[in-house]
Amino acid sequence: MPYLNPYKSSGTWIRCNFHGHCSEHSTCGKVPLTEKTKKYNNINTACLAITDHNCITDLSEIRKEFPHIIFLEGFEYSSGPNFVVCNEKIPSVLHLPPKEILSSLKQALRFVCHPSPFANGQEYWSLTSLKEMNQYFDGIEIYNGHYGISRMRETGYTPDYRKTWDILLSDGYHIWGYANDDFHEDDDFNNAFNMVLVDAITPANIIKAAKNGSFYASTGLFLKKLIVSENTCFIELCEKAKGKLIGGGRVINEQESATFKFDLQKINEPYLRFEAQKDSRLLCLQPFFWLT
Repeated sequence: MPYLNPYKSSGTWIRCNFHGHCSEHSTCGKVPLTEKTKKYNNINTACLAITDHNCITDLSEIRKEFPHIIFLEGFEYSSGPNFVVCNEKIPSVLHLPPKEILSSLKQALRFVCHPSPFANGQEYWSLTSLKEMNQYFDGIEIYNGHYGISRMRETGYTPDYRKTWDILLSDGYHIWGYANDDFHEDDDFNNAFNMVLVDAITPANIIKAAKNGSFYASTGLFLKKLIVSENTCFIELCEKAKGKLIGGGRVINEQESATFKFDLQKINEPYLRFEAQKDSRLLCLQPFFWLT
């Protein structure tokens, strides 16, 4: 196959949120950790990262209270353009400069959060900075649920960063796209998540899959089947939606269906990615990169 497939041929799809806060350790958080976790437990979330602002929250008690959920330690670095780091265990690193923090946590999941949050195009993470810092990150948030709620949109924010993603991908940067609730308050709940394909449901396997692109980002659409053979890619959704195959920053194929099949031998682009949308619900598979 001319493209590198990031997905495993088999495994278990699990629901994960890699960015969120609690009222105990984020001043902007409005919901206590236990109350928040009950909400995620009710929608069968398998993995939840607690990423408070410049704080590594102690998760020992919540792990005892909800032993069937995998909790990841982490933080949102907020002393400059923000980024998120999470893993099963995070050492004390917040006293270090950003590059040293990220260099010391290469085994953790590391991504830029809300890279282009302003609806008017005002710069936050510049493209130059994203490119310069690319080596330190696994990817960027392509959808942030907190910035999609009514009060945030009304004050000039946007949750959707796919345009930034495609610019970086088109310029040759191999990065994944994550979707997270960025939970602060009740309205943020169940707006965005990642479905991760793992061999076994362990912290190490989740982090490995999320760092290697074995997941898809969603705001409510679900994948039913993904079959990648030597030269073809077959995608089946759980419902009919408008699907797009995107490569090189342009739409190559667009159709409305529940099933999609693409002949990869007939396409020559530096990357290919598939997305589907129905109403406000979105699904984004991770890119297939051209094998050079």
